[in-house]
Amino acid sequence: MSPKIARNYVAALAGDGYDVDVVTPAASPDHPVYRIDHSSQGHDCIEGVTLHRTYPGPLYRLACRAARKPRVAATPATPANADAARAAYRRLIRPWMIPDGRADWLPWAIAKATSLILRRPYDLLVTYAFPYTCHFVGFALRPWIRGPWILNQGDLWSFSPGVNLPRWRLAIDRMLERAVLIRGTRIIVTNDEMIAGYREHFPEVPESRFAVIPIGYDRQTYERSAPEISARFRFAYTGALPVYGRGLYTFLEGLARARREESIDAECVIAGTMPQEIRDFASRLGLGDAVEFRGFQPSSAVAALQLGAHVLVMVGMPKGLQVPSKVYEYFAAKRPILGVRCDEADIAARSVSRHNRGLSVPDDVGEVERAIASLHKMWKSGSLDRSFDLAGVPAHDWDEVGRRFLAAVQEAERAWHA
Repeated sequence: MSPKIARNYVAALAGDGYDVDVVTPAASPDHPVYRIDHSSQGHDCIEGVTLHRTYPGPLYRLACRAARKPRVAATPATPANADAARAAYRRLIRPWMIPDGRADWLPWAIAKATSLILRRPYDLLVTYAFPYTCHFVGFALRPWIRGPWILNQGDLWSFSPGVNLPRWRLAIDRMLERAVLIRGTRIIVTNDEMIAGYREHFPEVPESRFAVIPIGYDRQTYERSAPEISARFRFAYTGALPVYGRGLYTFLEGLARARREESIDAECVIAGTMPQEIRDFASRLGLGDAVEFRGFQPSSAVAALQLGAHVLVMVGMPKGLQVPSKVYEYFAAKRPILGVRCDEADIAARSVSRHNRGLSVPDDVGEVERAIASLHKMWKSGSLDRSFDLAGVPAHDWDEVGRRFLAAVQEAERAWHA
């Protein structure tokens, strides 16, 4: 579960008078995939909230130990080696990790939650995916909860366009997802298109059970952060490499062409875990002095980078079902956006255009090059910011998102007790 989203939901419940127990793994910043920025947490600082950290699971601990282990000279730890290890994991181990890569946490999560239930009754159960393992903790606890079960589907599961699993495994995921959905009192999704997708794949789940609550941003983080300024025309991309399409590769090709053919002195800073493949790709394009890969960064550093960049790069998601959460952070940073559309159904691209937050172009090198040239021209003339509507979007402020979440909870409670 995203620490920032979790904290927002927990704060909304506690602020309305709920006593909240949060069961979560004792996460480590050393994990190569599930990394946690502890500065973005703080649940235990909220009055009325008790945080219960559990053993995260043996595979999680092994991965952290391997990431910290010093290597001898004969076997250096290189990004390429890490990429190979991740590929082997996805091919050989991931299909058997059901429902997801955090399945090894399940026994400890259920044990801790069960011990809490034996000590006191609970009137509300909230689980958040990803990871879907959280829903299976809820599935196990459901018979002992005397109120509604709120499932937050922050990501698609069995019919996600980015899933690369064997057909037998997808069939299992579909069966498990159905079992969870039909038992949920309220199912929170992030947009109307997700409801349509769920109704298509699980028509037995009534539409009345769904509630739309968008992903938001922490306005205060952006108000407190000082922009990281560059004298060069700077693009910034924050987040992991998308598992769908080649949008970020296309952007880098367009940047290289704009620098070469348009003589544009532009740079790009990428903050997020990236495979060695894309680093090598940027190097082959001659972008060694123009693209900086910073790896995983704390939320404060990400906010500073976003606030100071001249343009923020966004890669959309396919089939019109999901929106990358970073687009709302980009709205909070109040910087123009260059969006590379994944396909014509891309919701994020439509959002950028609808709010006049920047330019949205197809996944085409020539189109990206022309967009970069156009944005650079605006910057040189001093008209970049006034060419777009860079005001805040209050509907995505965490305070408003928290109010909507609380309203969905209260509605579910009324329906449960009716």
